[in-house]
Amino acid sequence: MKRRLSKLPLISALLLLSACGPSNYVVLLADDDGKIGAVTVKNAAGSQVINHALSGTGFDSIDRPPSAPFSVTETEVKEEFGRALAVEPRKPKTFLLYFGTDEMSPNDESMKLIPSILETIKDWTVPNIAIVGHADKVGAPEYNDIVARQRATSVHDLITNKGVAASIIEVSSHGANNPLIPTPPNTPEPRNRRVEVTVR
Repeated sequence: MKRRLSKLPLISALLLLSACGPSNYVVLLADDDGKIGAVTVKNAAGSQVINHALSGTGFDSIDRPPSAPFSVTETEVKEEFGRALAVEPRKPKTFLLYFGTDEMSPNDESMKLIPSILETIKDWTVPNIAIVGHADKVGAPEYNDIVARQRATSVHDLITNKGVAASIIEVSSHGANNPLIPTPPNTPEPRNRRVEVTVR
């Protein structure tokens, strides 16, 4: 029996296998946030859409259209694909830390995320960390580049002071570019004064 695991956008896993029933079929799973995508299975004889978690469709040959959707249990998925799912590449995790106007240290609420960031880093066998500083559009672009870089550096220092190796961290600055909330020039926006920490 051949088994293969692949991925599609908005779908945490798309499972293909040869088994009883249709000789080839796919089963749709929800992603980690519970969102459900959709997939179309098509061959020369027709097509079928599945858009419900744990639903499947398949076909025996290209001369027969895909079957009507059918249900698969979580137990069946675990039995057939538990080992494949266990080695599925992990998704990066991103934390957003926010800053006051002209502030270089995260605000009090964001500081509470530091322990979670450290735990996430420890949970990865070989972690890689990207720290990207951002600013809002108040002030000159050159100033915002400097502020965003200093914010990223301050977060770098916060986690390296807790024992994280500097060699696994990349620090960069986007200044006022790539805002979360687009604004006109010289408009203060707290959500754009941030540092993004991505652990992967």
